[in-house]
Amino acid sequence: MTKTKKAGIDGGNSSGKMRIGEHEFNIPSVYAEQINGAVSNFEMADIAKDELIKNLDFTFVSTKALKATNKRYIIGEKVLKDRSSTPVEMELNSNKAEDELPVIVSLAGLALEAMLSNEGKDKITASYDLSVALPYQTMKKGYGDTHSDRFIGTHELIFHHPSGRNVNIAINIEYAKSMTEGAAGAWGVVYDDKGKLKKRDLVINGETVPVTFENRTILHTDIGAGSTELVVTNGVKYDPVLSQGLNYGVKKTIEDVIVLWNDTHDRPIDSVAEFNDIYINAHHDIHTELRSVSRPYLEALAKSLAIKIKNMRDKLKDNPLTFIYGGGAIILKEYLTDALKERNSLKNVFFLEEPVFVNAKGLYVFTTSPIFDQLKKTTIQG
Repeated sequence: MTKTKKAGIDGGNSSGKMRIGEHEFNIPSVYAEQINGAVSNFEMADIAKDELIKNLDFTFVSTKALKATNKRYIIGEKVLKDRSSTPVEMELNSNKAEDELPVIVSLAGLALEAMLSNEGKDKITASYDLSVALPYQTMKKGYGDTHSDRFIGTHELIFHHPSGRNVNIAINIEYAKSMTEGAAGAWGVVYDDKGKLKKRDLVINGETVPVTFENRTILHTDIGAGSTELVVTNGVKYDPVLSQGLNYGVKKTIEDVIVLWNDTHDRPIDSVAEFNDIYINAHHDIHTELRSVSRPYLEALAKSLAIKIKNMRDKLKDNPLTFIYGGGAIILKEYLTDALKERNSLKNVFFLEEPVFVNAKGLYVFTTSPIFDQLKKTTIQG
């Protein structure tokens, strides 16, 4: 009998962050269709286990989540390396609950985990329970169940090795649940991946004290590519009335920088995913110059967000614990810190470690919780 693994997937505009069983993946949200199929070089070896994530090449044979099936896509880093491909990213104002790209990346991640856990097999069946996240505004409009339902059921994929060997993978998602971004992150802030309360050292009245967060008001500032969530929780209890979502993140600003860059430089940047790869990689040839070109744009965005954050903190009163994370937090940390400092609103503000994975880890913790199991039982029993 196939064991059902637990998974949390934060399918973002710029990348899909995943905690699946014991594996963590960060797959750029970009794909390219292989119209005629990639050429197999039969003299080549199979892709090594630790290189699979950089060489995602799948045919989506059967899945209710996509309008068209039997299409072959390269996904993530493989697209960024292949200069001959035309990358497809999420549109700026795309509805994440309806766009197919998050599904393509998420299913690719699940299939990758299945291959890593079944090394050498040509036919794999894997079962999962899954939690996924949507922006505040999308959840508010009632898309949660629509998004979850896309995943529930069986999805058949084929992974193509350049040697010509194919791996057939059947993914069975027994149950899926959608959560609000930020509210999902709370589960990873309050609990570790074993469900035990986390402790963090905080400076209170001049003394460093280890504290837990199960009964504390927290403002989660989750800065993504397409949206920013200002979510309020008490421990993991989500307060949708006090929370709000902004319909912008860092993507529009990055796209403006890319346009300027491509107009003034011979070496083009083809996607937001490629921009992120260059901006974060200090060893990339154009890293320093790209940061310089980006600075005024990112400073302006940081000031705009700092005003929203300060207004929310003032509304909650008494310098509430404020945790800042998300992929956008990496790019904006320096500028956002300065902007909040200028507004005397840095007290009890913390930029979390591994900011990209906070929602994914929170989703995973929720999926492993008794609450998830009860929701699954209730739903399946009708």
